[in-house]
Amino acid sequence: MAERAYLTAYIDVYSGEVLTWNIDLHPTVEFVTKPLDELLQNRPESSYRMTIHSDQGFQYQNYDELKSSITNYVYYYNNKRIETKLARKTPVQYRNLSDQLAA
Repeated sequence: MAERAYLTAYIDVYSGEVLTWNIDLHPTVEFVTKPLDELLQNRPESSYRMTIHSDQGFQYQNYDELKSSITNYVYYYNNKRIETKLARKTPVQYRNLSDQLAA
């Protein structure tokens, strides 16, 4: 019997940064709300409204290998991938720059 893995992610629509994510073998309410709670706790004060959208999730097979691959990819996506629209910075570099300018 093949296992299935489920992935949920919350992404900044402008910068493309993966803000929080979770992977599990069961698509429970906690599976979705845990990263959402983390996002809400770590969200900086801002003057704009945050909108949350769900794509209803997706299921995968080969859990351990998938989890490792996603962890590595999210790190690359947020910390190594250069975005032209973000002044040729990574999403994390851009967020840190924005935080410094706002302080």
